[in-house]
Amino acid sequence: MFGIGWSELAVILCVAIIFIHPKDLPALFRKLGRLYSKVKKMYAEIVATKDQFVKDIEEAAALEEKKEAQEAAATAGAATVGTAAAGATSAAATVAAAPESSAQPGTPPAADLGADLSAEPNAAPIAEPSESSPYIHPSSVE
Repeated sequence: MFGIGWSELAVILCVAIIFIHPKDLPALFRKLGRLYSKVKKMYAEIVATKDQFVKDIEEAAALEEKKEAQEAAATAGAATVGTAAAGATSAAATVAAAPESSAQPGTPPAADLGADLSAEPNAAPIAEPSESSPYIHPSSVE
């Protein structure tokens, strides 16, 4: 116990009895008990405040991640709708600008139609993050 043996503790107790009269010892022990109780309550309050603070930070981070995911999904959905609308507009423009086929009037040439259908929107390759990337989420690293 803090490097104090029984003999050192006995000496400290004898000195305390000499300087503090034996009739005052119960009052001193009560004060020390109350002080210990207050310190213990303050410690518990500090730990509870710290735990609540950490919990609030985690909830805010989770909410922020959820918000970013929703925004990304909304942006991806809007981009898909916008790309489809642009594709439909370009297909309509191709049909309107194409010369009439001799087989059926109003049908675009097969080469133009195939070129429009084979084009894939958002066909850019997706690069995987490297291990040295600062954008890797800590939970994905094992």
